[in-house]
Amino acid sequence: RVKKARLEFERRACDFRYAEMMDKSPLMADVYGPHGPMLPGGSYLYQLRHWSDAVVNLHRLCLKGGSCTSLIDYLRDHPEDDRSSGGGHGKAGSSVYTELRKACEVGRSRAPVP
Repeated sequence: RVKKARLEFERRACDFRYAEMMDKSPLMADVYGPHGPMLPGGSYLYQLRHWSDAVVNLHRLCLKGGSCTSLIDYLRDHPEDDRSSGGGHGKAGSSVYTELRKACEVGRSRAPVP
């Protein structure tokens, strides 16, 4: 559910940037942009909120289980153990950690639109 929400947000944010950069209809940029409708298929901010809610729920579920919390704590303290030899993330194979890490990267950037 979290991955699906993230992909929806990324798609909507890219649609907004595409509409802006390619001089598409102002209506398209307005619908997908920050002032668009807070409904499915509307503003990227709606999708960001939906993704945020899904990440919070995932984190709560993780805190209830001991092994999940231990893994997240370990990878947070030793992020190098999640890096492959090429430098990419995901070596640990934890989709929970991957989704939480990606959410934190967006939160730290304070710029959700690429």
